[in-house]
Amino acid sequence: MKQVREDTGIVHLRVPPGANLHVTDFLLAADLSPLPLKPDARLIGEWLRYGSVYVEGKRLRTNETLKPDQILRLHTRRKTYVTEIPKLRERIVFENDDLLVLDKPSGLPTHATLDNFIENAAYLLAQELSAPVYVTHRLDVATHGLLILAKSPKAQAAINKQFAKRQVEKIYRAQISKAVPEGLLVHHMDPASRVPKVMSAQAVPGWWECRLEILACTKNGDGSFNADINLLTGKTHQIRAQLAALVAPVNGDVAYGSTIPAAHGQIDLACVEMRLRWMQQDLIFKRPGHESGVLHA
Repeated sequence: MKQVREDTGIVHLRVPPGANLHVTDFLLAADLSPLPLKPDARLIGEWLRYGSVYVEGKRLRTNETLKPDQILRLHTRRKTYVTEIPKLRERIVFENDDLLVLDKPSGLPTHATLDNFIENAAYLLAQELSAPVYVTHRLDVATHGLLILAKSPKAQAAINKQFAKRQVEKIYRAQISKAVPEGLLVHHMDPASRVPKVMSAQAVPGWWECRLEILACTKNGDGSFNADINLLTGKTHQIRAQLAALVAPVNGDVAYGSTIPAAHGQIDLACVEMRLRWMQQDLIFKRPGHESGVLHA
């Protein structure tokens, strides 16, 4: 059995009956047509290193022995996120025994993607620290700013619980080309939509409610505006999609209609302040360079 998606480059292959092959030997002999690919040892090693190979739905990163009739899934078009590995340790803005807060750069995923296990903030920082870190929430690839990572599964579970109960306060700053009104902003997002996310100002059965608060909208010297945003719900691309629905997309966010280049990073959207309750204390984190704080202890 062979299934090849030419549009995505994803291949499904069934290990033949009676076979006793390692992943490398199996892929060396595989016919990936009509894709213009002839696997060699170097390419297969790269697929394994980046986590682009799955067997029975489980990601493989070593040259394991395959069993007859197993299904191997191969992502041949790995998306690359960095041309130079960033030094993330220097971007840690807070750290204690249980957690750390990273100023994540734009263009880097929070965690592993389906076809790339390596190029993400959690993995790269863990390699630098020689210690595991655990994801508690995420920032879009294009979004930069504060990201909380736990140092243990116990701390991860506790922080995740706070996020689930919406007890973690998150303030974002978006640079946009026109002013938006202050106050509560409510839209509904089609959960089946891809990018750009489809939004409605009216409630639609089965669609997700998206709520944020525009705390302030101030004009910059270059004519752009800074919108300070309290994110009340945390759906994928929510801020980007809601601002686009106001015809005020984040500068640089071409996926949502921006024609204005970003001044910083891929898009001008950053998580700049966060408040977390930890060990009976309110911890407030501020992104370096963000002077006008919104949250107060």
